[in-house]
Amino acid sequence: MRLPLELRPADDRRSLADTLAEFGTAVLYGVSQPKVLALFRLAIAEVDRTPTVAQTLHSNARKANRAALTDFLAAAQARGLIAGEPAVMATQFLALLWGDLLIQMLLRVADTPSRPEIERRSRSATEMLLRLYPQPKPVGSSLSKK
Repeated sequence: MRLPLELRPADDRRSLADTLAEFGTAVLYGVSQPKVLALFRLAIAEVDRTPTVAQTLHSNARKANRAALTDFLAAAQARGLIAGEPAVMATQFLALLWGDLLIQMLLRVADTPSRPEIERRSRSATEMLLRLYPQPKPVGSSLSKK
């Protein structure tokens, strides 16, 4: 479930979108696997007796993936590709990516999405995030020349 934590830096908005979509696809695909969902269910069921299971799952997978995404977005922001607070953008991207799907899968009221559905969700979350956070305008671009 843990993804490689090195996301290649984006050079332009297109590579930013491509990397976000790849990241989203990997997250959805990895977490949607039956063994991973079973681990989430176990962590939830045993949280009162053995909280370390949930803490380990959160720290070693969820926090690490979120940190990698935050770092990637911070680097894109430093390159002038996106404007916004990287940690907030990472949280919003994951919310857009998942919606209510994870809860539905944990409750077994939704099936694991197909690979095309995972890719569609990831592209959609990417497009929405990039609409929410456009590329900053260069300084002085809004000034008219006289």
